[in-house]
Amino acid sequence: FTKKYRLFDLPFLFDDVAAVDRFQNSEAGEKLKNSMKRRGLQGIAFWHNGMKQMSANKPLMVPSDAKGLKFRVQASDVLVAQFEQLGANPQKMSFKEVYGGLQTKVIDGQENTWSNIYGKKFFEVQDGITETNHGILDYLVVTSNDFWQKLP
Repeated sequence: FTKKYRLFDLPFLFDDVAAVDRFQNSEAGEKLKNSMKRRGLQGIAFWHNGMKQMSANKPLMVPSDAKGLKFRVQASDVLVAQFEQLGANPQKMSFKEVYGGLQTKVIDGQENTWSNIYGKKFFEVQDGITETNHGILDYLVVTSNDFWQKLP
C-alpha cells in the first residue's frame, strides 16, 4: 500500500525498542501511521515483536562471516540489499517455511526476533545465534477508513 514503511527494514536505524517508540510516537511517526488514509486505510497502532537477531549454521563473529551463506529474508528489497552487502546470498522465504529450510539446509541462516526464534524453535536446527539488534520487526494495526468512521 505504501513503500514508506520500508524505513523499518533499514539496518541499525534504531538502537533499541525505546528508540523505535520515540519515533513512532513523534509527529513523524503519527504521520507515517496515517499515511494510507487516501488509500482507504486507517493506521491504529504499531505493535513491537522486537529487535532482530541473526542465527546461522556457524558462528557469526564479524560481518564477513556471513559471506556466501544463504540467509532467509522477508520479501523486502531493503533486506535483500542489506544481506548482499554482507556478502550473503539472501533468499526470500515465507516465515512458515523457515524451520524446514534451516533443517534441510536450503538456507544457512535467518534473521528474527528472540520470540520468533524461541517460539519456532529455530535453535533446534541452528548452531549459533548472534545478538545484533540490527533491525526492528513491528506490525501496524490497520482498518478501513469506512469502518473506523462508523465506530461510536
